[in-house]
Amino acid sequence: MLISSQNFILISVLFSVVVCAEVTSRLTVNMSKVFANVNSDPPQPNDLKRYLLAIKGIMNCYVGDPEATMNQNTLFGIFLAKVNLKHALLRSDKMSSNMRIYVENIVDGAETLITLISEAIHFPEKFYMEDEIFLRKQNDFYPDLIPVIPTDIENILNTGPDLCVYLNETLFIPGSFWKQYGKCIAEMTKFERTHDYPINCSQQFTCDYNSILNATEAGYVLSHKVILLFLTNYIVGCDITSDDKSLLKSLCDRAYIESIYIVGNNYVNLDLLMEFVGLCAVLGDSNFMRSSWLNQAMSLQTNTGCFLNEIEESARVKCKDVRFNTIHFTMTSLLSITSAARYILETYYIENSESSDPVRLDW
Repeated sequence: MLISSQNFILISVLFSVVVCAEVTSRLTVNMSKVFANVNSDPPQPNDLKRYLLAIKGIMNCYVGDPEATMNQNTLFGIFLAKVNLKHALLRSDKMSSNMRIYVENIVDGAETLITLISEAIHFPEKFYMEDEIFLRKQNDFYPDLIPVIPTDIENILNTGPDLCVYLNETLFIPGSFWKQYGKCIAEMTKFERTHDYPINCSQQFTCDYNSILNATEAGYVLSHKVILLFLTNYIVGCDITSDDKSLLKSLCDRAYIESIYIVGNNYVNLDLLMEFVGLCAVLGDSNFMRSSWLNQAMSLQTNTGCFLNEIEESARVKCKDVRFNTIHFTMTSLLSITSAARYILETYYIENSESSDPVRLDW
């Protein structure tokens, strides 16, 4: 997610992949079936305790292995997870006192971890990751909006790209992209925010935002475009285009279509799926709130609280030299699961919800 220039070589190795010579599988998607029940399995109130316990376990994972988690990816993921839960605390007024205390304790733990990681990696104090600014801009969940299907993505689904070719094209992030992306991140971390109104990013920074936005819109390149817009809009407080909000929505529409492909191929890249889910759900896109997707990730949580993706290991056998990052998968799972907890709290635990008697859980 949030990547420093010093980590480029490491990340390039972690996400690199060799093209497979063998065609392993194809997926043909009936688009009408895909979109017939977009929210056919949203998270339910009785899932909440399980989600919160999983989040608590991830916090224990980070505490138990601090050296492996001392990086900007984890820092940004925990920050987004924290604001997810803080947003829910502000919006949910039907929580029992015990449940509220439990959620507040998780938020406190996240804040402690953010402080520890920031100090350990010498994260710039000027970088304006303030809860209040982010919470004020964060959207509530908007329901049942069918994603717009870009023609090129629909063609990909209907023709069914080779699985190894798909992994090759989506796991690998070109060096030119990283170079310009890293320049933007480096400039933003040095920027001291003194305003509370939108400004034009190009007036503040010299990096080439257009070259990033014009890159191929698939895989981790796509998710990092969303992250870049997150950072500029929500944290730095500047706009890249004349309508960044619509751009973010269109990027998440594409991410949703790609998510369908990942799920249809036996969840071949759960890390990327959870990154799409977590990022776009923070923006309020309820299309990504699918309990079956979340359950697939949660089934891979170990006793330490960390996540280990055995499904991706099978892809490693089929497609030689595919490399995945377990620490990154734990972070993306944290973000997606906190989004699901927020979804439940803001859907079923507010005064104007359709449910007059939300589930009361004993903690």
